[in-house]
Amino acid sequence: MRGNLLPLLYLDEQFRVENSSSDETLNIVVLHADNHQFGLVVDMISNTEEIVVKPLGKQLKEIPAVKLC
Repeated sequence: MRGNLLPLLYLDEQFRVENSSSDETLNIVVLHADNHQFGLVVDMISNTEEIVVKPLGKQLKEIPAVKLC
């Protein structure tokens, strides 16, 4: 992103669920957590809105892969 490599996490792998998307397009949500930036690959994006910057929820911060980014 903007000339920098962005680590990617796959949401389906983190929650150990089967990917329901048969599309080859990657949908990536860019997140910042504790001064780290990473991309979260999701099956689909149902709607887009203006960007709102909010802290990552405590539940998501506890996912081991998020701690590594």
